[in-house]
Parts: sequence; structure tokens; C-alpha cells
Amino acid sequence: MENSSYKSNIRNKSCNLFHKILNDDRKSRQMEKDIYNSCLKHANENGILKNWDNQIFKSLYISRIRSIYTNLKSDSYLGNKNFYEKIKNDVIDVKQISSISKYDIYPEVWSELLSKL
Repeated sequence: MENSSYKSNIRNKSCNLFHKILNDDRKSRQMEKDIYNSCLKHANENGILKNWDNQIFKSLYISRIRSIYTNLKSDSYLGNKNFYEKIKNDVIDVKQISSISKYDIYPEVWSELLSKL
């Protein structure tokens, strides 16, 4: 699963996490790439140094990876049973994973919370 174009060990580890769940190299890489690019964009917009030695940038990236990973993993503490299927069946475009709202990632929880307002 390692790819020389992914110069960072952290990026390869993230792809491997997704691959363990999805068993799909292409989707795993596309998801990671979109998340990485969204972090670069956020860093540019907010004057954050784009370097793995910068704890702020690294934390931003890891946080976004963790959010998608825990929603993908159906047995995680979140209990999102449908997100994996939506990714597997191309209901959600993995090339746009970072722009998906929290509501679209787990609408079952959000609709319940919003109905209580």
C-alpha cells in the first residue's frame, strides 16, 4: 500500500487505516489526498506553516483523518453503521470527503438532535 509519491509516513499510515476498512487502494488514497489538500488550503487561509513538524498543522490533519476513520469504522464508539456503505457504494464521492458536512456523514444522529430543538 506504500506509495513513493506519498513522501510522508503519516500520509501512508492514514491511507493504510482507510484501506484496512475499505479494502480499496484507490478510494483510500483519494480520501487521504482530499483530506490532505483541505488541510493545506486551511493552512494557507489561516497562516499556518504547512510542515509535519508544525504541531498545529499535524493536529489539523490527524483530527480530520480521525473523524472520517471513526465514522467509517462501524464498530467505533460513534456507531455510524451507514457511512461505510455510502462510501463503498459510491453514494458519497471520496474525492470530496473533506467537504461533506457532519450532517451528511451521520444524518441519523444529527436529525435526532435537530428535532429536539
